[in-house]
Amino acid sequence: MILAVIKMIVLNLRAACLSLLISCLLPSIGFANDILSGWNQQVDKQKHTTLFQPKYADAETDILVKYYPSVLLEGQGVDVWLRNKLSNSKAPKGKWQGEAEVIRNTANIARGHRNFTKPDGSTGVLQAQAFSADRQFVRLSVIIFTENDKNKAYMLQALQIAMDIIAIEMEDALTEERGHDIEISPPKLKGLKAGGPIKPGRYVGSGTKGNETRGHYEIILYENGEYEFLNSKKDPGRYVYSQSTGKLNIAGDFYNSSIYPKREYCVYGIHRKTGKQTIYARDDDIRYRLTWNNPPDRLSPSAREELEALEKKRAEQYKYVTNPGDGITPDKIEAILYTFHDYYSYGGMRRDEEAYLLMKDGRVMDRVPVAPDILDVAKSRSREADRWGWWKREGNQYSFAWEADKKNFVIPKGHQIIAKPIPAGTRLDGKWGNTSTYSSLDFSSTSFWGVILDKRMGRYEFDGYNLTLTFDNGLVKRLLTFTTGDDFRTLWFEGGDLSRELTDK
Repeated sequence: MILAVIKMIVLNLRAACLSLLISCLLPSIGFANDILSGWNQQVDKQKHTTLFQPKYADAETDILVKYYPSVLLEGQGVDVWLRNKLSNSKAPKGKWQGEAEVIRNTANIARGHRNFTKPDGSTGVLQAQAFSADRQFVRLSVIIFTENDKNKAYMLQALQIAMDIIAIEMEDALTEERGHDIEISPPKLKGLKAGGPIKPGRYVGSGTKGNETRGHYEIILYENGEYEFLNSKKDPGRYVYSQSTGKLNIAGDFYNSSIYPKREYCVYGIHRKTGKQTIYARDDDIRYRLTWNNPPDRLSPSAREELEALEKKRAEQYKYVTNPGDGITPDKIEAILYTFHDYYSYGGMRRDEEAYLLMKDGRVMDRVPVAPDILDVAKSRSREADRWGWWKREGNQYSFAWEADKKNFVIPKGHQIIAKPIPAGTRLDGKWGNTSTYSSLDFSSTSFWGVILDKRMGRYEFDGYNLTLTFDNGLVKRLLTFTTGDDFRTLWFEGGDLSRELTDK
């Protein structure tokens, strides 16, 4: 309930505040004496942060406001900067719940929030406001409170304190001679209520010059911020939208000119007569009006590209597989043998390593391409016979003979270690990796690759010699895996033996 109240207040104050900002006439908001008298203010001179907390709050109220110093945007938009900030920062207490939600109000202001679980099990809320007066530096203020806090008076005061960061940064930009670069609002259009959230979908309409139609247009705006012109050679891309003013930049004639803002503009909003979401644009004497027609009926361009790449990758995957569990069962496996051989080569030390799958029927497979439980043994042996051989034990070592010379058993170079399967349901926490170094008289390079596993993540699954990886794009990989050390100090992953970082327990 209190969250809804704050959102309503933000919307009401935002319109008044932003109209002043855009015209560069924002006065210093300042703190009312009755507000400051009820709040403690603490300044951390080392971190250059300021913390505000109520003096007389009851035990059920847990609220604070915090200011952060100005930092460089480094070419990012305020919304991108804020999303990265909320996504990569630690939760104030406990753990984050879900992803951050961020809204771009204008080129100068973005607002966002993210919920988190507190140690006592209650839900906390972090609301953030990022403001840039010059589009070069950005300043952040946050409000942190408990979701069920019923003290509305303190919530309203916290909001006023948090919003004062705008006036402070505006003043600092002038004091530091950075100046102001405030986004100019598009012209007000009769019959259009500009602004509000974008409604994803297909927008259909035409361009006109005087009384003549100059072409029909269809544009799809996607929820992920992409756009696409239909029946056009224009490339797809990402649109930029200011929710407070309705300013919409797409491409071509659907754009806002900084040189001729009254003759070349694009505005999004709701048509007052039809009640439908509408794109209005003007490019000199040509005017455009496109109306929302239906939801997106296709994936966004980037999603289609990702799907095509996924399908291509699937087509290139190892083909001799069957359903999970229908491949090699544990009772048919004698062992997985890991071998490694270190040697010196020009530029540094090298290691040859291999994993051999030893079957109880006396056969052996090298370079195992997939998890054993999906390997179609019959097809593999008939269609890639060179990959299969025979094994026998000679004392404490194993030797192999291959299709080209079935009677000649040879012990591979290097050390041999019997691998250990990883029990089903195992959850690991740490980083496993490997490095390789090359050096010569005039050049040296070091490369690293590895994997990070986390006990809280559910996107991987161990089961003996089988590892299943599930990716967000729908790709599923089933790989051979095992460990050769105690306490999972080593991990076979995608054809290589990785070592756990020493800092991990």
